[in-house]
Amino acid sequence: MSLPPPGPLARSNYLSWPPGAYQPDADPNNPAFNPASVLPASGLPSFGDAALDAEQYHRPIERLHGSGLHGAGVAFGMQIACTVGHPNVTVAPGLALDAAGRHVYLAVGGQAEIGATASVPNTPPNLVPVTAAGAVFPTAGLTGDHYMVAQWRETWDSASYASDPNITQYNDTPWLQLITAANYAPDVHVVLGKVSLDASGNVTAASYGDVGGLQRSGVSVPAQSLELRRAVTTASPGADTAAWGAVGANQANFGNISAPGIFLNGYEATLEVGAAGNYGDVLVRNGSGDLAVSLIGDTGHVVVGGPGLNGEVRMLNANAAETMSLEGSTGSAVVQRLKPFTSSLAIDVDARFFRIHGWDLVLDGRSGASNRALVDYNNLLVVNYAGDYKNGVEINGAGLKVDGVIRDGNNIPLMGNPARKASFAYLFATAGSTQRVTQDVDLGYSTAFTAYCSITMIDSTSDFDYDNAVSVEVYEVDGTPTSNGWVTGAGSKWGSPGADTNAHQPMVTGVGRVITFRLASIGPDVAAAAIGIVFYE
Repeated sequence: MSLPPPGPLARSNYLSWPPGAYQPDADPNNPAFNPASVLPASGLPSFGDAALDAEQYHRPIERLHGSGLHGAGVAFGMQIACTVGHPNVTVAPGLALDAAGRHVYLAVGGQAEIGATASVPNTPPNLVPVTAAGAVFPTAGLTGDHYMVAQWRETWDSASYASDPNITQYNDTPWLQLITAANYAPDVHVVLGKVSLDASGNVTAASYGDVGGLQRSGVSVPAQSLELRRAVTTASPGADTAAWGAVGANQANFGNISAPGIFLNGYEATLEVGAAGNYGDVLVRNGSGDLAVSLIGDTGHVVVGGPGLNGEVRMLNANAAETMSLEGSTGSAVVQRLKPFTSSLAIDVDARFFRIHGWDLVLDGRSGASNRALVDYNNLLVVNYAGDYKNGVEINGAGLKVDGVIRDGNNIPLMGNPARKASFAYLFATAGSTQRVTQDVDLGYSTAFTAYCSITMIDSTSDFDYDNAVSVEVYEVDGTPTSNGWVTGAGSKWGSPGADTNAHQPMVTGVGRVITFRLASIGPDVAAAAIGIVFYE
């Protein structure tokens, strides 16, 4: 409080008018209360009647104010203090409200009730003084866990009445007790703290209470809205205040007074969570109570999403159009553009596989156009699609290895490697009869090749005349005859009509695996030999 609290409270017992002995039936707080006892025989209103109206109006409205606008709890002060290893608990001066809205006021210069049976009728009060340090509660005879509670109570000022029967009043004397959890009454008790006692009544530990159970709490403000106003200077007559937001203070701090952990600054529109030695977290839960968004100050990270809820972060531009999102369901980042943090840095992708699911890879850093460097086209990878790069494609380096078939502009396979592989086959036909011998070269796989053949020997065993002839050819590729070629059989020496007497091409370029060569030695007087050679990738 900014001002010192008032002194001890006392209530005059006007209901006992005229002055005389205390009348229990004239006290509205006594079960024996009888309104007729305050009226004179004439039935006309009296001082007691007027006092009854005040008693039945002012005290109830005080309770309505306390319970309806603040709720139960500690308003200020009322801290407990003790020393571990020593007995007794001191309750500091202060104010609390019980569930019924009654003010439990422990005032400096006043008294506090500490008797265990103060509520038993005809029990003399057990009062202790309240100093600036507070009221001392003895712990002798107690052991185990106890809660220090305060309860509203008034005590008849018998000493004043004994000295002058015209002085009839009640003194505000809060009832302090150390009780177990089983004896806690939420309608009348206000918890101030918790202490643990050993068998000798010495304090072993103290705290504000149990989390989720009995614990010290402050009063609240159960309002749907809160508007604070501040004084302003204005030329408008009478306009000396102005609303300052939903919560009108420039700054609000929450937490320990000396080191608050949450700062609300309306003037600078900032919210700070955490302080030195106490990192801040911001936790947002969904309708099921599961964490949905977490800002973790301890490790400086953000968690979005949780049980049954995929996290997603969206970025909007000034026109409220979505330009980027991080999607927890697929683990993907949806962006319109990737840029390095500074112009001097590259974008590093640390992944074993880097997959691009778009159709075209466009490189326009220097060309300034949307030139398509690579295009995924019907299961075909096209380099420099549609000739976008007008100067063609240049490949630099120590060498180029191409695994596959290289074709020219007319889709004709090219032999791209000058140090190409080669295989060959020997063929031999003896003299004395018409022979057509074949020999295969199996490359092991289908590939581009160039095959040609040549006669290496003609051996005439007698006079060489018209009935003798020799030919060599690339006869088949993968079992399919090559095109009929350069010699068409004529004369009886090549064979009967209808036989395969044509000589096929001596050189063939194509794609295949098994290339078959054929040597023909016709006539009784000649033997021949030949070689077939295949160059391939």
